Amino acid sequence: MSDWGFLFRVVASANTIIANIDNKEISDITPEERKQYKAEAYFLRAITYFFMVRQWGDLPYQTDVNDVSNKERISQVTIFKNCIPDLSGALDDLPWTYPDPSKRGPRAMKGGALILMMEMNMWMACFDEANENAYFQQVVTLSNRLTGEGSSYYELLPLDNTKEIFKGGSRESLFEIGQDANFDERFGNFATIANLTLRTPYKPAVTNSTLYYNLFFLHQLYDDDKNGPTDRRIDNWFERAYMYDNTGNFVFLKFQNLFGSDNPNDSKIIFRYADAWLLRAEALEKLGDYAAALQAVNVIRERAGATLFTGGENISNLGTNMSLEDAIWWERERELMGENSLYYDLVRTKKIFSSTYTPYTMDFEDFVNGAWTYPIRSNVLTSNPKIKPNPYWL
Repeated sequence: MSDWGFLFRVVASANTIIANIDNKEISDITPEERKQYKAEAYFLRAITYFFMVRQWGDLPYQTDVNDVSNKERISQVTIFKNCIPDLSGALDDLPWTYPDPSKRGPRAMKGGALILMMEMNMWMACFDEANENAYFQQVVTLSNRLTGEGSSYYELLPLDNTKEIFKGGSRESLFEIGQDANFDERFGNFATIANLTLRTPYKPAVTNSTLYYNLFFLHQLYDDDKNGPTDRRIDNWFERAYMYDNTGNFVFLKFQNLFGSDNPNDSKIIFRYADAWLLRAEALEKLGDYAAALQAVNVIRERAGATLFTGGENISNLGTNMSLEDAIWWERERELMGENSLYYDLVRTKKIFSSTYTPYTMDFEDFVNGAWTYPIRSNVLTSNPKIKPNPYWL
């Protein structure tokens, strides 16, 4: 997790495609295919930088396949400002979707590019606060297209279709890393939490689940006085009787597609349509458009069968202490739990400073010095003397 060399190999591959795909000597692809492959390479380079920025912050930025010189790290905001024009320019050459479910999700689509730009803008708002409103407005503009024109191609599936959503290739998926044991594509046992939060009868050979959610966190998410007794995510994603159990009986059913008797076989969903609605709600609230933000977050609550939020800047049906900002926050964590968003949400909103949102807080000085990042592996520092570690890891 500290060696970025593996991900920079993806960047190098994308750069190779971008540099060579227009070569006239390549005769076995059509002009339309050239455009699409090039657009996909821009997407893959951008999403790889997205993963790396959230892991390490500032990075060397490399786009010239022929340039092998050592480079210093540059600002993560600058990196995203370089990636976004590439994505914008690639949009028209990406399809909205694929009729073939095996390509829908694992291949780059317009929806994946749009939400990636939304995520990048939300991240930049954290590290470039002086211009945060401009980033929030960009998120709203991008979401207008994704939830408007994009609604002809993507949808929120009924909650009873949870298995379909996380198996992959559904109309809710915007980008995913495919896994299908039928084709010998398998993640490691610890790559997702599914392998650690299921037990018999879902995994017949496993008597006790290995992990369970922090009980205080679960109460924050699902206490009836906050969420109402009708939230159908409880019965679709948990065994209600063992939801607050920490003795090995806890079960998290959100990811329960198995191959054979006990091997998790879900794709890794990176972005899905629900995320787009929640980012839209968050950006609208930041801009003070409370009515539109309320409408966006209620799209998710309606799918969940949960009591709809009412009010303005504060949510009147959840008590006077619940701001709309917090209501959207907790809705995001309810909906996306287990999908690797919580930690990065804590970082980009700076809620990681507050014990209201996590028991594992970080102070401001450590945050500024890069405590939220992973350390950079020593072999990276040795091979490129221009790379300096984040101060926290010194």
